[in-house]
Amino acid sequence: CSDTLASGGTGPALAVVPPGEFEMGGQQTNDEKPPHAVTIGRAFAMSVYEISFGEFGAYCKATGERCPDNPWGRDDFPAALVSWDEAVAYAKWLSSETGQSYRLPSEAEWEYAARAGTRTRYPFGDDVTPVAARSSANAPVDSPLANSDRSINRNDFRLFHMIGNLREWVADHWYSGYIGAPTDGSARLGAEDN
Repeated sequence: CSDTLASGGTGPALAVVPPGEFEMGGQQTNDEKPPHAVTIGRAFAMSVYEISFGEFGAYCKATGERCPDNPWGRDDFPAALVSWDEAVAYAKWLSSETGQSYRLPSEAEWEYAARAGTRTRYPFGDDVTPVAARSSANAPVDSPLANSDRSINRNDFRLFHMIGNLREWVADHWYSGYIGAPTDGSARLGAEDN
């Protein structure tokens, strides 16, 4: 599904992520520790793909804000070189255009959506393979996959390119681990105590 923009056209394609529970984090780095149980109490909608240059470009055109250069030349490639503030502003613009509430997902919502109900590190297992994700962990890459690319399977929540491809912003502020992290799926805000 997608929402209609007041200025014409439609917003990003969305999939509904169901409520559920999962263990967030892992044991590989200190930033993932300690793993902890998280409950996502309500369903939420998430973009099926990363926001594309075309979608972000509609925001730039409507608002007069800076649009990042597109090194790949096609509008269906994911928007790169977008700051956290610009991503938040884009979500606010989508809210005003559609009358719906758009925001960046919390880190917990993002990880839950990426894992799509699995208990493994990734939705496709514990290792990144070339058929499961576009990642420089497999071989050097010089571009992400376009939103129209279906060579990588979607996960069980109908989301594409959640692992690898391009880094994505979340609402949370940076913390060096999960000690004291929320267990309800909410974003972790404020400065980390040192």
